[in-house]
Amino acid sequence: MNKGSGAEETWRVRPPIPNPESPAPSFPRAFVFPVYNGPMNDLDRAAARARQLADQRFPGEPGVRDLLAVAADADAARSDRGTALRLLGAVLGEALVGPRIVHLDVIGACNSNCIYCRDHSPYLHDREPWRAMEMPFDLAARLIDEAVELGAELIPVVGAGENLLHSRFADLVKLLKTKPVRFEVFTNGLDWDDETIALFADAPNALVAFSLSAATPATWAAFRPEAAPELFTRIEQTIRALIARRGAGLRVAIVHVLNKLNVREVLPMIRHAIALGVDEVEFKLTEINDAARSLKLDAPEVESIRRELREARRLAALAGVDIHDNIEFQLERLDPETGLYTVGLYDEIPCHAGFEMIRVRRDGRISFCCGLKFVGDARTTTLAEHWSGAEMQAARNAALAMPRGANRWLPDGGMLRDPQCDYCYNYLFNVQAWHRARQAGVAHLLLGKT
Repeated sequence: MNKGSGAEETWRVRPPIPNPESPAPSFPRAFVFPVYNGPMNDLDRAAARARQLADQRFPGEPGVRDLLAVAADADAARSDRGTALRLLGAVLGEALVGPRIVHLDVIGACNSNCIYCRDHSPYLHDREPWRAMEMPFDLAARLIDEAVELGAELIPVVGAGENLLHSRFADLVKLLKTKPVRFEVFTNGLDWDDETIALFADAPNALVAFSLSAATPATWAAFRPEAAPELFTRIEQTIRALIARRGAGLRVAIVHVLNKLNVREVLPMIRHAIALGVDEVEFKLTEINDAARSLKLDAPEVESIRRELREARRLAALAGVDIHDNIEFQLERLDPETGLYTVGLYDEIPCHAGFEMIRVRRDGRISFCCGLKFVGDARTTTLAEHWSGAEMQAARNAALAMPRGANRWLPDGGMLRDPQCDYCYNYLFNVQAWHRARQAGVAHLLLGKT
């Protein structure tokens, strides 16, 4: 194996970490990849390494050659080069650059109790203790710095609760505003005041997404048994004030979770968003968990969403409002019995989570994806060490090979491919990566075909 010229560029094969307490699997185990231990945000270095690997493995593949040209183009946008390098990494079997996304799951507490929520619904009981935690500020601050060093393009501040309840939320936002990275914050909008609006108004590169799931106070309150309908009006006032005071670097979005209670409000929702002046709207189907089974859509309701969505897109385009394109995928693949829409997806396409993202839970544990699939601990390792480590590398390889039947035992005894994949939260970038691979002419290489 070729070695880099510098002391920091050390290439070696690392074996996967066995799990001695788990029974031997009956499926293909992941083979090991070479692991790069140098800086992961140097695109020129990464492009040179990609060419070296391509010359060895796929010297005659035109699709690989075209991707190499984008990766090496110093005049191309950094995000475009990173996208090409991540796809090349999947094809060539090596993470050439760091993750595009580093999710920070900072809070478990919430000041609402949406009936469809898998964490705070009043119909759920016996939550695990970790779900009520918040990420210590010092850990979050270190992870932000490490994400930037890895070349991350986006840091979503997420959680199973309301982010504003974090004891040092304002400090987190102030820190993020100083970093050369885009960040996103999701909120229910209940605890905002003038100080919070001012905190975000001058953000140089950020998005704030308000979770509403309603176009009217009555529908909003129907999802929140302990909330008065007039609170919806206060959230509207917050959104208007934020938009009025924001600078050019801030985008504002609304998230609508669709189900039986609001299925007839798709058009009112988009009209409402246009009236408020937001930039983006995301529609998504309710996850049918134990708390939300009564909210499951039937076939006529699904067709109603499709019909209203077509008109909603027309109205949004005229108003300059972006509607995320995830909802069509969900509707197309929806299983009406279970409410799931990614069942069997990874029998068809590879999972690219190991090249796209890191998610750190509020207790410091690092998940392979947005599911509970833990492959590291940020309290004892840096993100760079984790990204190039043996466990992540083996999981990355197994995820790519899922269409060929691959899987992997994880250190906690769970499986990489498990029932959580049937309600995958990362399907969108996986579908997008597959489309890019097909367009580039390298999809056959991802499936192990030469």
